[in-house]
Amino acid sequence: MIDLSVEQATHTTGSLNTLPLFGEDQPQPQSIPLFWNEMIQALVIKRLLEGIRMVAECAYKQNRSLNTLVLMDEAHRLAPREEPESEEKKAVRGILIDAARTTRKYGVGWLFISQTLSSPHREILEQLRIFFFGFGLGMGAEFKALSELVGGRSKALDLYQLFRDPHSSFDSATREYSFMTIGPVSPLSFAGTPLFFNAFNTVREFLDTNRLFGDPG
Repeated sequence: MIDLSVEQATHTTGSLNTLPLFGEDQPQPQSIPLFWNEMIQALVIKRLLEGIRMVAECAYKQNRSLNTLVLMDEAHRLAPREEPESEEKKAVRGILIDAARTTRKYGVGWLFISQTLSSPHREILEQLRIFFFGFGLGMGAEFKALSELVGGRSKALDLYQLFRDPHSSFDSATREYSFMTIGPVSPLSFAGTPLFFNAFNTVREFLDTNRLFGDPG
């Protein structure tokens, strides 16, 4: 595993002792990017995506399914609705759009995580079968996009707007993480009705509820 994060790829000159205190005019440490920028980031992601697709195609020709789920965080940055400014980013977006349409038969699924609904490319949203909506899409363009995906069901949208901000709780133990989901994950999917649930707040709560804590099996 190679750490290609921005933090790892930035070399800082100077030391903490040179930081200005209480307004003193002292030289500040300088951050010098060593080998990482947005172009290289896009090239690396493009190569990884091409590798996944190539392996999946080879396995498919051998009558094997990869049974793999690829998780893509910050999907609105990797596959934005607006036109990317560089050819490298355009290539990444093109691969993701094509993958969402064509790799299902190879046994490769894609999980796109985004803080918005209006920013990811529309073709990707149209190809997804299962959606999980958390708190934060109850206003403006986000709520409009949510209404289109849910099919304008007023009662479901009214219930969604009752979701409480998890960070409004007094402490982490009392936080509630509410979700609305549509697609075949819901037992009500045959009727197109969204399913609502609260996620477990802690790992211990999940283990206890499912009687898995301390089970040697």
